[in-house]
Amino acid sequence: MNTIENTIFAILRSALGIEKSAMPVCLKPRQWKKLFYTAINQQVAAIVYDELNTVGNDMPEEIKNQWQAYYDFSIRRFDTQLMTMTQLSVMLEAENIRMMLLKGIGIALTYPKPQLRECADIDIYCFADFDKVNKYAVSCIDKEAKDNGTEEFCFEFNGVEVENHSTFTKEFNAANVHIGKVLMQMSEQNPPLYDQRIPGIMLPSAQMGALHLIMHTLSHLAWSGITLRQLCDVTMYLRDHKEQIDFEALHCVLKKAGVEKSAALLIEICNKYLGLGINISDWAQYENDAEATVLHSVFHPFEGSALTNNPIKKFHRKVVMHRFRSRLHPIVYGEKFPDSFLKSFAFLRNHHEI
Repeated sequence: MNTIENTIFAILRSALGIEKSAMPVCLKPRQWKKLFYTAINQQVAAIVYDELNTVGNDMPEEIKNQWQAYYDFSIRRFDTQLMTMTQLSVMLEAENIRMMLLKGIGIALTYPKPQLRECADIDIYCFADFDKVNKYAVSCIDKEAKDNGTEEFCFEFNGVEVENHSTFTKEFNAANVHIGKVLMQMSEQNPPLYDQRIPGIMLPSAQMGALHLIMHTLSHLAWSGITLRQLCDVTMYLRDHKEQIDFEALHCVLKKAGVEKSAALLIEICNKYLGLGINISDWAQYENDAEATVLHSVFHPFEGSALTNNPIKKFHRKVVMHRFRSRLHPIVYGEKFPDSFLKSFAFLRNHHEI
């Protein structure tokens, strides 16, 4: 690993309260610029900046001003999401609809400073009221929202995207189908969690939350890649709920789904680089080259072909994307990536994107 990668892992371990740093961070100007953009791309810029100010640094003023602006924006975005989530919960409760919050702010609560965990959208599950919520959203919240016939319905509320889920996984292969069924059973049988910091908001049980987070992270790894924020999420959630999670039962479910090795790989990366501290020595393990492949994909993600109109760049990005998925899909699921290169073109693809 290079200097920037080692530095950002060290800062994150300190920020997460796992291995506190007593030394200020000193880098060359070009390294500060690289660290800034890496932190943004890895969705950990707010938490890294906060810790840098705690331990001290020799950051150039120009980078500091940019980072401070991003930091302030991230906190405002978190506040907006918190307000939106609370308001939505109250509105749905008035319609006799139960709302369970998935990921997002529920995971942020496991961080030392929740407001620094960067969030994108709000994911909810409303049990048997999926269609009812969709109709309510269109009539009372976002009249422009349209049902695309998939497992989630998206609408905008207070400028925040909300995803209403009917299932817990994208059921495109046996692993996701199995985990999805188990999560559905857990949602019906396991008592939910509540946190006094967000009163009235229903959260998945620790066991359900751990399984959902691990499978969701693995699915992203196989399809679009993951960031350091997702590794931090796994680290903080498993660490915070360690006493409430039955790891033997979790192991059994993941093994039956065929993702025992990839789940172990994910946890071991969190153990090694973020100090998670969960013993999974009895789980089946991958060889070391799988770890290097995953870490390379984290720090060198592919660029989406939809982000450019240049036909040559678009074709090149599709080639890179297909190679990326062809390597990571077998690591995650233990099976060959099912799509040919031609299916990387939207009009030829039936595969569900994560």
